[in-house]
Amino acid sequence: IYDCIDECHVYSRNKRVLDVIEKSERKLAKEADLVLATAKTLHEKLKPLNNFVHLLPNGVDTSMFIKDSYDTPDDIVSLTKPALGFIGSLYHWIDLSVFAVLAEKFPNATIVLIGPAESNEFKSLLERHKNILYLGPRSYKTVPDYISAFDVCLNPFKMDRIGDGVNPLKLYEYLSLGKPIVSSRTKEMEKFGEYVYLYSNKDELISVMKKALSETD
Repeated sequence: IYDCIDECHVYSRNKRVLDVIEKSERKLAKEADLVLATAKTLHEKLKPLNNFVHLLPNGVDTSMFIKDSYDTPDDIVSLTKPALGFIGSLYHWIDLSVFAVLAEKFPNATIVLIGPAESNEFKSLLERHKNILYLGPRSYKTVPDYISAFDVCLNPFKMDRIGDGVNPLKLYEYLSLGKPIVSSRTKEMEKFGEYVYLYSNKDELISVMKKALSETD
């Protein structure tokens, strides 16, 4: 069984390495007895290679995320509200400029970032914006408590080949707690437009964030 959860470009930005990965993926997809894909674009890419390719999006363990009560983690107890939160890997497929725009346009908010990070660009982001709080990676069992403390949850994937191929786990985790979500308008996120505030540019980002922050239910 080949379970395809991401576009190959997630794994490397080196063209020679990517060529090897993509060639290997095609071979694997052809020889597998069953191929599963988490996103529509991945499904469309793999479907011509095998008669047994199925779309199987991600999900969430609701028994872990939906609880009677949540404990606010010590490192965000005294957080300046509103809290705009992101949980996940802060790697090259995440649009860091979104955090910069939110920090500038919503100076009274705290942008909370949780997860592993890389690049000098990310370090520069933290130096420039003092209302961005980076907590680093956290234990998965504490994720529901952090999300519970957020006023708005963020899903800022770049609107490119990688972003279009991501069916985000964090989306289901955010939704399970009933949180307003602001997300880039990737191909995969279009089908969640009824439940998520989508943006395509900076002006839309600011507009939908205001709407998300005004939610009371």
